[in-house]
Amino acid sequence: MNYVIGSGPAGVAAAASLLDLGLPVTLLDAGGELEPDIQAAADELGGRAPEQWSARDRDRLKGPLRLNAEGAPLKLAFGSDYIYRDVGTLQPVVAHGVDAYRALATGGLSQVWGASILPYSDADFDGWPIDASTMSPYYVSALEMTGLAAEDDGIAELYPLHIRPTTHVELSSQARFMKDRMTEHAAELERQHLHFGAARLAIGSHPTGPVRACVHCGMCLYGCPYGLIYSARMTLRTTLARSSHFTYVPGFVVRRLTERGGAVVIDAIARETSASWHRRRFCWSRSARIHNRLSCRRAIISCFRWCCGAPPGMPLANGCRR
Repeated sequence: MNYVIGSGPAGVAAAASLLDLGLPVTLLDAGGELEPDIQAAADELGGRAPEQWSARDRDRLKGPLRLNAEGAPLKLAFGSDYIYRDVGTLQPVVAHGVDAYRALATGGLSQVWGASILPYSDADFDGWPIDASTMSPYYVSALEMTGLAAEDDGIAELYPLHIRPTTHVELSSQARFMKDRMTEHAAELERQHLHFGAARLAIGSHPTGPVRACVHCGMCLYGCPYGLIYSARMTLRTTLARSSHFTYVPGFVVRRLTERGGAVVIDAIARETSASWHRRRFCWSRSARIHNRLSCRRAIISCFRWCCGAPPGMPLANGCRR
């Protein structure tokens, strides 16, 4: 068994890659979900056209204004802070002068991100042992997972599309006006090393609602009732869940990983109780081979065994005790 910790973008991408190799995967996750009444309200709006929404419908999903430690508005999901709930207790971090955002939600912080998705350029990789071309196949894999709304415009020379856009989002009237003005002065802007183009957005290839394309409902900053904005939760609930080699274990927050007697031990705590007696320990003995070149990097982890609460008769990994 191969263990992946967390259901954010990195976690679901790792799980999907392992499944593509034919390897079994168990994903450990805190598994926080939106409150049922708020989810029901979002689903109800998602089943109707924006013209049929009332001002009260919108306000109900926008929720009250919340501020972060710096006094800036805190990004919520349909007015709920469930993404950040309990992080101070279960994932304490000491930070001075900055916010250290963590999430205990299914899908991680992708549940509240702005959907902006742009690759790094060669200039961004300056000083690194890899360049943008090395990353290209991995960008393709990521974009095929997230979907892409984009235009083949002036910034494509600096930031290649990598895949054909999977959907299209019409510019707002303000954005069209700005684009027209900048296009009129494109030569002068280029001389000043200023480049412009449409935003690159992760708009899901497989939206969860009845609407297949953006209808400009104006709810992007609060949450898309139509499920168009990609979140890692989409990949978890579709691509990963369909695999018979995938197991999802929600409700646990991983506290530490240690090596013991040739085995790696994952110590986790049950989120709902957080009591010292309600801990779970997962462990495995391993054999790994990792190549240096990124293009052929691959880790083979074998002989996993659950180590506390394991099914009867299942042998434990060396060095682990119940």
